[in-house]
Amino acid sequence: MSEAPSGLELPADRPRPPVASFRGATRALRLSAAVTASLRQAAERERASLDVLLLAGLAALLARYSGAEDLVIGVAGLLPVRIQWTGDPPFLQLVALADGALRAALAADGALRPALPNAEPGHDPACGLPLQVLFAGPDEGAARPP
Repeated sequence: MSEAPSGLELPADRPRPPVASFRGATRALRLSAAVTASLRQAAERERASLDVLLLAGLAALLARYSGAEDLVIGVAGLLPVRIQWTGDPPFLQLVALADGALRAALAADGALRPALPNAEPGHDPACGLPLQVLFAGPDEGAARPP
């Protein structure tokens, strides 16, 4: 992941500590059965998994808050998935980009080796692992290619 960004500038209520503490928060969201069914149908129409659709949604949300067009999101444990784009692509294009990025990450690193701190030259120790965000989707095993 040469030249991948090591940090994600999101609005915060306090400055980032000089060294990562790993005391971040987890946010779980329960969707109604009707919303989940609609999302699954949308994923099927795009020939993507529900996890890929939600990964694209997370990328869109993070981009909106940070202005970033290059994101590294950890999935399937700590597998780094890099999603890049320019401008303001339609959401369905982000779904295709997320799907392609996930498949490329799996192909490049099928062993799912752990991402280690300071693995990349110039890695900022305030950011901890060389991932910007971790994503855990609802579908078990959806991070595996079909």
